[in-house]
Amino acid sequence: MASGLTLSDQQVETLAVEGFLWKMTRILTQSDPKAGPVLDTAEGRQTLRQQYERARGYGLETERDLGRYIVTAWTMGIDFDRRFPAMTQILKDPALTPTEKADAVERTALTLFALLAEGRKDGAA
Repeated sequence: MASGLTLSDQQVETLAVEGFLWKMTRILTQSDPKAGPVLDTAEGRQTLRQQYERARGYGLETERDLGRYIVTAWTMGIDFDRRFPAMTQILKDPALTPTEKADAVERTALTLFALLAEGRKDGAA
């Protein structure tokens, strides 16, 4: 009789979340060399986990949608969802699906960055 390893649903979920967070660490580190030293610390891992939980709290479910939230938090600041009223409104809108929320957050962030880059070209600070 063969005996095998049995994992609870909670253990499987924990492993899946950890794998996703490692994937996000690699993605962030590839795009921003400063991310590695930050995310490789216990505090950095905890912050990443908190961003994951915040995204889940807004109803985001898929890795793609969760990842877009986390990338936005990395680029705009971990409190972007509270600091920018438009982001708060998007994320709390019950009429939007999780993917629509992630799409809108991503588009809003890209628009803000484009406007900032345009301002720099025009000589604005």
